[in-house]
Amino acid sequence: MGQGAVDTDIAELTRAPGPDRRRGLRGSELRRAVADRIGRQFTLQFEMEQSADPANRVTLDPRHRDRLGLPRPVVTYGLSTHVKDGIAAAKAVSDQLFALLGAEDHTAFEPTAWPGRFEHRGRTYGYRGAGHAAGTHIMGGSPHTSVVD
Repeated sequence: MGQGAVDTDIAELTRAPGPDRRRGLRGSELRRAVADRIGRQFTLQFEMEQSADPANRVTLDPRHRDRLGLPRPVVTYGLSTHVKDGIAAAKAVSDQLFALLGAEDHTAFEPTAWPGRFEHRGRTYGYRGAGHAAGTHIMGGSPHTSVVD
């Protein structure tokens, strides 16, 4: 069973098992397998908002440049204990929902699939960014403590 977006399921179904992985399911057989698998899946996601932390920032590294000669960005980011506790609480709710539904959780936090993988209070969790840059702009009235006003 795939983990993540539908395209990972498609990739898995179109690969042949064993050493010769060049050809898996095709045509109507692939359509049936996709309909069977995808029709029984759902994704449960939780959004967490972290308070502003001056240690979390985006800076430029003049030693590493892109093809245009511009300095590359360096993202420094860590989760607060409060957010980690929130993620742990959300996972507990997720576990309860899956149990009530009789559903299997196929989430795996392998380091290659989850760059946001972390250990917290003896358990492994993973997170991904929400896809917007709002969190990189601390708001306030002073240019010494904020980026935008």
